[in-house]
Amino acid sequence: MIKIKTNRAILESRIEAINNAIAKMREDATSATQTTVEMAIEMLALPELEKVKAELAELNGDCE
Repeated sequence: MIKIKTNRAILESRIEAINNAIAKMREDATSATQTTVEMAIEMLALPELEKVKAELAELNGDCE
């Protein structure tokens, strides 16, 4: 049970970190870099975010 809580906390922390990174990238983007930033988010950050969310959902499903 402790391992499950630890894994859940790690995954939740990763989700928060990815969301914060996305927000920071968008905040720091200039008009010249906006398209590139959005492409990077779409190609790199969002797939990783979905992967971590799926891991968390699977973990939560295993606990119920």
